[in-house]
Amino acid sequence: MAHVLVTGGNGYIGNILVDQLLKDEHEVTVVDWMVFGEHPLAGHRGNPKFRLVRQDIRSLPPRVLSDVDVVCDLAALSNDPSGELDVTLTREINYEARARLARIAKAVGVKRYLLASSCSVYGVNGGEVADETSDVRPQTVYAECNVLSEKALLALSDKDFAVTAFRNATVFGLSRRMRFDLVINIMTLAACKNGRLEIHGDGKQHRPFVHAQDVAAGFCAAIRAPVEKIEGEIFNLGVGNYTVGEIAAMVKETLPIAIEIDYAPSSADNRDYTVSFDKVKKVLGFEPKVTVREGIIEVFIALQTGRTHDSFETRTLDVYSALIKADQIGLYSNMAG
Repeated sequence: MAHVLVTGGNGYIGNILVDQLLKDEHEVTVVDWMVFGEHPLAGHRGNPKFRLVRQDIRSLPPRVLSDVDVVCDLAALSNDPSGELDVTLTREINYEARARLARIAKAVGVKRYLLASSCSVYGVNGGEVADETSDVRPQTVYAECNVLSEKALLALSDKDFAVTAFRNATVFGLSRRMRFDLVINIMTLAACKNGRLEIHGDGKQHRPFVHAQDVAAGFCAAIRAPVEKIEGEIFNLGVGNYTVGEIAAMVKETLPIAIEIDYAPSSADNRDYTVSFDKVKKVLGFEPKVTVREGIIEVFIALQTGRTHDSFETRTLDVYSALIKADQIGLYSNMAG
């Protein structure tokens, strides 16, 4: 079994990945600044194979990686709106810190480095289906930083330091670090709260989607795969492509409550992209399992039973806005939790 370091391991996808890694009997070190509370990882306290390092990745000491075999790099100011709050800060964390961490990892002998990128790098593809060789057209700072990170890290890749980038689709589903700032989760919450969904624009903008559990499973598949299959590779990771309007219709059709759909004036967000997921299935034999409808039902049941609920901490943009306003997310802070 490997020693896996997970940056952002207390996050929406990260805590699920930690669960799966420990289940697979890996030793896991999480690096996270813990701004979203203690509860996502609380169940692992006392596990001798689990260690938590409360640290901003921008100032992570090289010694933390001294005996690490694999890095799963998930730490970032997540989603496009959050990335626009402070462009300089986003570049520091989402690009410069990642490039620094990869250089350190290679220098100390880490064997595999798995980067969480995003399908948002495709931006607008005019109805064409984008695969991993397609042009990227980032529309936001968040997407631009993913492009820069991929380029910098993949340039370091070789047979002794295998770098792999996963371009994750828009994520949905239940997590202990719940997010209600993602399309499917937002719509499910709105249906539960007021029986009404609001779509900005005509609802015809396309997005790819993937469940958080499947993102974590994709990373685990890359850890198990022969190194020659993942070295220097990019994989799109998703279960399917839908328009925003189609997602709203699925929420309405799937849930056992009355739901109305309203159309609001178009927003400034012009992203519209459709993505192919054939490569990850062909090369790694990996195929996401959780459907959009299953994710909708999962979140609905969790809301109805009190397993999850809407709160300040579930809206990433609000949390980061508060941290920036309070000057608690400055350059090279030692701890941010």
